[in-house]
Amino acid sequence: MKDLNLIYSRHNFDNSVQKISQKKIGYYDLTILLRGTLEYTVNGKKLIMKTGDAIFLPPDALRGRKEMSEKSDYISFNFTTQEDFSLPQYMENIISNDILLLITLYDEIERKAYFKTNSKEKKEHLLITLLLILEDKVKRTEYNPLT
Repeated sequence: MKDLNLIYSRHNFDNSVQKISQKKIGYYDLTILLRGTLEYTVNGKKLIMKTGDAIFLPPDALRGRKEMSEKSDYISFNFTTQEDFSLPQYMENIISNDILLLITLYDEIERKAYFKTNSKEKKEHLLITLLLILEDKVKRTEYNPLT
């Protein structure tokens, strides 16, 4: 998993949501909504995210986002990789304490980024861990909770 390349990441701390014009993306997009609402259009379909949800969009997805004055707390990662992550496009109520802990760690890395030369590498490792945890959570929901 060393081929993951983080292009962009941002934690939007309770700010208004900026519009993203509809266009085809050339990278993966993982967005996790910690609080609030986000409204996307993905491949022509409206998708409304609620607190605790996440989306995982592959390269070549047609993505747009509606501007909203309501404040939302979300984190987004745009990256490229040759790895094949088996994640659905929409993950409802997927956030758990381990994911929140990783986001807190991301914030700490970002806060100290000016003093560290390898913060991008740390964020890439954190993102890989986050993707693997999400994959595990998705796989566990496929099984009966009694097993």
